Amino acid sequence: QELMGKFEYLVERHGAFFTFILFLIPGIPKDSLCYLLGLSPMHVFTLLVISCFGRIPGTLLLTMQGSSVRSEHYRSFFVVLATISWFCREFQKANPAIRIETKIHIQENDVANPVKTVIYRVMQEAFNNISKHSKANLVNLTLQKEENKIEFIIQDHGQGFDLNAVYSLKSSEKGLGLAGMKERTFLSGGSFSIQSTRGIGTTIRASWPISA
Repeated sequence: QELMGKFEYLVERHGAFFTFILFLIPGIPKDSLCYLLGLSPMHVFTLLVISCFGRIPGTLLLTMQGSSVRSEHYRSFFVVLATISWFCREFQKANPAIRIETKIHIQENDVANPVKTVIYRVMQEAFNNISKHSKANLVNLTLQKEENKIEFIIQDHGQGFDLNAVYSLKSSEKGLGLAGMKERTFLSGGSFSIQSTRGIGTTIRASWPISA
């Protein structure tokens, strides 16, 4: 009952956008999430709309990935540049006080498909943190080809946080998803770093070598 009370508090405070983000986060059982949201104060019609649209990105991504793997059309299964543009537009609609400036200096076929998926997941988690914790009014997103590597940078101009304090927490208490972003990047052959300063903001940087 205490857990349900906390869940209702989050739904009431952050509303539709918080719920939509929950559907986008990989690993959360969507049927269980729908059941819990059905117990919350959220209006049924709102829940139906959010659950339908919230399932689309993950379902579409997995369907296209499976189809492409089967037909060996590996390059076509995920269009990362269009996805970034769509995600930023939707985020700004839900968070009109936060302005996003994007700099994309790379071609679609420069990014390997496994890296595209990681870029999307890192972006999801980073923007989720920004909406909940940063109090930022400006976010700079950069995806570029720099010499022999791909760079993906998300910089928010918010309140920042104490990195040492976050990393000193037990893994079960870490709420910013930093470990997950780092692990995904490393497993895809990249490097990951994060810098945060109180009163200045936070910068997440991921990079991958370009195969010859």
